[in-house]
Amino acid sequence: MNRLLVWKWVISALVVLTHSVASMAEPFLAIETGLMCSQCHINPTGGGLRTSFGALFSQTQLPARPREEAEFWAGSNIGFVSIGANGRFSGRVVDTKDTDDNFEFDTDRVTLYINADVGDHVRLYIDQQLAPDNTFNREAWVQIRNENWYLKAGKFFLPYGLRIEDDNAYIRQSTGFNFDNADDGLEVGFENNNWSGQLSVTNGTSGRGEVDDGKQVNLRVSRLMAKWRIGFSASVNDTDAGDRTIFGIHTGFRIGPSSWLFEIDRIEDDGFAFGDLTQDVALLETDLKIRPGHYLRLTAEIQSFDLATLNDRFRYGIEYKYFPYPFTELRVGYRKLNSDDDIAFLNSDEFFIQAHVFF
Repeated sequence: MNRLLVWKWVISALVVLTHSVASMAEPFLAIETGLMCSQCHINPTGGGLRTSFGALFSQTQLPARPREEAEFWAGSNIGFVSIGANGRFSGRVVDTKDTDDNFEFDTDRVTLYINADVGDHVRLYIDQQLAPDNTFNREAWVQIRNENWYLKAGKFFLPYGLRIEDDNAYIRQSTGFNFDNADDGLEVGFENNNWSGQLSVTNGTSGRGEVDDGKQVNLRVSRLMAKWRIGFSASVNDTDAGDRTIFGIHTGFRIGPSSWLFEIDRIEDDGFAFGDLTQDVALLETDLKIRPGHYLRLTAEIQSFDLATLNDRFRYGIEYKYFPYPFTELRVGYRKLNSDDDIAFLNSDEFFIQAHVFF
């Protein structure tokens, strides 16, 4: 696809979304409710252990069969320590040209969360993956906070863009900002009723040991209103091997029972052994709430390169998400990858089912 046409497509989508933002509302559960990530999660940038409010939301607002008030569970708390977990288990079929289909059951990920609030201003947080394969640490940080500001130090997921669950989405896979990629460093954050912002300085080595004196700097700023959200993200990673610069816009709003997400990012790699490369990635997603506990998700993605030898790549998806009971989710879905490149896995169809348990 001509790059001018790609940008026309992207800019047109952004104009439509930004215009809708002025009168409608916020991103998937955060967009639907108009709440910040920190309302339901211990981590200010989202994901991981849930707060007492998040536990209550998972029992009263999310499931098709909510609990009665007398049955509410406020989370697993032992004094100043709280514990949580996530488990995702899937079965999938991948249909690739000239390759035999395979149906496979997977333990996608099982994680344990531990949080200790030492007084009113100090927090110690650990995110440990237990399966599949060997256990390893994903996050381990200490946070010092007051009413609006905080300082985080340790190993953490970097603040950038929309923190969606699908690590294989182009905006998460190509940028590297996903749930498999934490780093060591410092993060300063600010949050009030209308603004949320984070600035981090890390090694830029994805949690591995430092190899030079360069550092990665990430900035994420979001403007939140009662009915919409829009933000800007940027990242610069200076290394002896080469430099990577990423910047993008993310937004979200709601139209009736549907919540919309959009993100576009430009990724520029300079000075690496493979040469210079610029790519653009974008995601458009809508989540339609059919009735309590039932959602239909549609996604469309594009990845475009500045090299004539690499064609544009597209990824489409449809999922049905069902929350039958508190702390449970069932999903069935289909994803299609399409490209003019003669590479088998870039032209494939995936059918999957998934069970998700969390608390």
